[in-house]
Amino acid sequence: MFLLYLIYDFILLLVLIAWLPLLIIKGDKYKGTLKYRLGFWPDKIKKNFGGNTKWIWLHAVSVGEVAAVMPLVALLKKEHPQIKLLLSTVTKTGNQLAKQQLRQADEIIYFPFDLNFVTKKVIKLVNPVVFVVAETEIWPNFLKNLAQQSIPAIIVNGRISDKSYKHYLLGRFFMRRILSYIDCFSMQSAQDVERIKDIGALPQRVKLSGNLKFDRFLPEIDESQKNKLRLSLKIAPEASIFIAGSTHQGEDEIILSVYRQLLADYPNLVLIIASRHLERIPDIEKLTKQQGLSFVRKSKIEEFSACASVILLDTIGELSKLYSIGAIVFIGGSLVPVGGHNVLEPAAYGHPVLFGPHMSNFTYCEQLLKDAGAGITVNNVDELRKAAQKLLDDTAYREKLGEAAKLVVQQNRGSTKRTFNLIEKYLIDKS
Repeated sequence: MFLLYLIYDFILLLVLIAWLPLLIIKGDKYKGTLKYRLGFWPDKIKKNFGGNTKWIWLHAVSVGEVAAVMPLVALLKKEHPQIKLLLSTVTKTGNQLAKQQLRQADEIIYFPFDLNFVTKKVIKLVNPVVFVVAETEIWPNFLKNLAQQSIPAIIVNGRISDKSYKHYLLGRFFMRRILSYIDCFSMQSAQDVERIKDIGALPQRVKLSGNLKFDRFLPEIDESQKNKLRLSLKIAPEASIFIAGSTHQGEDEIILSVYRQLLADYPNLVLIIASRHLERIPDIEKLTKQQGLSFVRKSKIEEFSACASVILLDTIGELSKLYSIGAIVFIGGSLVPVGGHNVLEPAAYGHPVLFGPHMSNFTYCEQLLKDAGAGITVNNVDELRKAAQKLLDDTAYREKLGEAAKLVVQQNRGSTKRTFNLIEKYLIDKS
């Protein structure tokens, strides 16, 4: 086992060396993160640790995970206000969202590289009472060093995608040892429970708690607020809105093509594209120009007197609210083999959801919506266009499916409390 860890460290070090040139090529993207990833934290952060202060370390890799843990963070801070919360992310967008919307977090950092000497250093510095990680982020050195320092580790909102399951099974011997360092697995679905056991988790440590994303609080938005939101985007009252959320390369071309076809029958239709990766916006602008469509970045909309045909969302943390005004909602990462993204936010606002065939990261949520008739799979340009036309043509049909979508979300809430109860067992004697 020692040799396996040595090989793992060596491979990770090679990857890090290969990654370093990106700091030069894409300096803005990675600026200010490397020191955190190597464990060199500013003194103003380091001085907060030590003494009698108790910390929970919560790790949420990116935007989706940060959004998922928001209700859990609120409950933890409400019930244990004396315990401080350190939140770590991997992506810059996740970090930005956390700083904007997770005000309960006492510190927000970038997660360190999983090199043995780095993880040992930062864990010793923070010395958390418990480490909580969202959605099965498994870092061997970090988990091993937690166990060596007698710090419990908990996976919450755990899921195992089809792709990850196959990979983990191939390394089951190594995975069994790594998973032995995790004290509790709080999984999303019965399938996830069985998969984590198959990979090597001890059965007595595995619990079924449901999906935290069902519990995310989305503010009620009445018609007056919707009108103000539309006005802020300079969208006419009579216009319908087509929202493509969390799109990836290869999907924007399809969305723009469908939208251009729809315009022939629905001239007042406005398209909002929210790319999963904001650095792709210049590429989407080029694609939009090629389609002969007018466009505007959301951040620049005040400079225009009227709304463009296409709005490119270039801000963090606004997409979920915009779902409230959509007539058609498509969730990206699903027409290309990425695995899909969160379908629950538009569903919570009472909208049927369109998505492609690649939804392996959200299989359970996808099936719940499809069973309720509120989730519609579209495999190509033609199917997306036809599904959009039907929703635009038949308001009663669209509203019926939307009510079913909202009901799915309401009926599956409660995971936050169940997950909190599992974590609290490790806090009671240490608070």
